[in-house]
Amino acid sequence: QTRVVEAEGAFDAAFFVNMTNNKVDQPTANALLGSQIQQFDLQSGVRKLLPSGMQAQSFYSIQRSSNNFQFQALNPQWTSKFVVDMRQPMLRGFGLDANRSQIRLTKIGRRAATQQYRRQIREVVRNVEEAYWRLVQSRRALVVSARLLASFEQIYNKLAARSEFDVYTIQLADTR
Repeated sequence: QTRVVEAEGAFDAAFFVNMTNNKVDQPTANALLGSQIQQFDLQSGVRKLLPSGMQAQSFYSIQRSSNNFQFQALNPQWTSKFVVDMRQPMLRGFGLDANRSQIRLTKIGRRAATQQYRRQIREVVRNVEEAYWRLVQSRRALVVSARLLASFEQIYNKLAARSEFDVYTIQLADTR
């Protein structure tokens, strides 16, 4: 079940944040160029894989750049943008079947594992029942053997008592 949830999780929306901050301090030979440049970029948004294979994302981006160039009118410069991006593959990963196949495969695997588990349970129950009936059979055989032994002891005692009159030694030995 966990693997099925994991396969379905590929279609969950994901929130993301990207932040970069670059600082450059390099000497310049020209006074018309800035030697200290700082650029900051922050993007945050949401992306989601749709069952058709389309990757949809929407994000907001803020950029700030500043430098020590003396002739720049706006310092720092701020730019912002809101982007909605949708990408649909045409060959690989296109369509519902291609994108939902992993979910189907994991569900089939779950059913196979469930059937295998049930088969193992049935096998264990069958083995326990066989062992139980072998135990019952052994106990009954023991009772029958004990009764036979008691009967033979009685017969032997009777034959031993009559051994002087009409019982041969071989009959007494066979009974023993």
